Amino acid sequence: MLNNSVKPVWLASYPKSGNTWMRLFFTALTKEEPDINEMETDGIISSRLIMDQSLGMPSSAIPEEDLLEIRSAMYHRWAQTSKKEFLLCKVHDACFREGIMLFPGQITRGVIYVIRNPFDIAASLANHNRSTIAEAVKALCDNQYTLSNSRNKLTYQLSQYMGTWSNHVDSWTNAHRDNIQVIKYEEMISKPFDTFSKVIDYLGLSHSSEDILSAIDKTSFDKIKKQESEKGFGEAPLKVDSFFRSGKVGGWQQELSAEEVRMIIDVNYATLVRYGYISEKGEVLV
Repeated sequence: MLNNSVKPVWLASYPKSGNTWMRLFFTALTKEEPDINEMETDGIISSRLIMDQSLGMPSSAIPEEDLLEIRSAMYHRWAQTSKKEFLLCKVHDACFREGIMLFPGQITRGVIYVIRNPFDIAASLANHNRSTIAEAVKALCDNQYTLSNSRNKLTYQLSQYMGTWSNHVDSWTNAHRDNIQVIKYEEMISKPFDTFSKVIDYLGLSHSSEDILSAIDKTSFDKIKKQESEKGFGEAPLKVDSFFRSGKVGGWQQELSAEEVRMIIDVNYATLVRYGYISEKGEVLV
């Protein structure tokens, strides 16, 4: 069982790995007709609004390198001022940056880490970033890759260090190895009831099998995509035709070149093997 004090559960993932789907699932547990634009979870923790509330002043007045030193303390302060007993917060940051632990155990109730095959992430990330697949593959293999890192304009989120795909996965699974539930995106699709039930059990929540099955049905990819086509999705980047692109497993086989696949394997080999995405011989298994 998890600590019941006011500490967040971090819903962490590399971008385009199923984080939004998981948040929608939690919304559907308590909403008869979940709205993709009104999720019940507590937003993304890199939001400047959260930091501004914790600081009591605009975070834009403080250099990001100085904010880095105090981010975990500010997140703890934000959680302590919440009136909720259960906080579920989206995170795309790696768990630590420049030797600083952003999400240490003492401010953490639990971690749900959603992991996805990086070969499939590539095309989805390219669509999200309005880039080429080659650029997305480069990002997955770049140990300095950082989101919202513009030096020319102020973004509504703090910069978020990703590193390579394996840097990101390992940062969370190593830091919280004794208190983390790793969920594979592929299993959210292939065996949804077992997978989402595992999350509910980990969090110690009391939802019934019927609740879980209903939430899975209400957040099917087709229903989510239909909502987006009818009324848009507020979290979608500007000029992106669709946030919810295809949701398929294995689409990379028609989208990535052999060279791009090899690049991902060469940079992320050990973590790919650990989670069963490739064999020790480097053969792709998904």
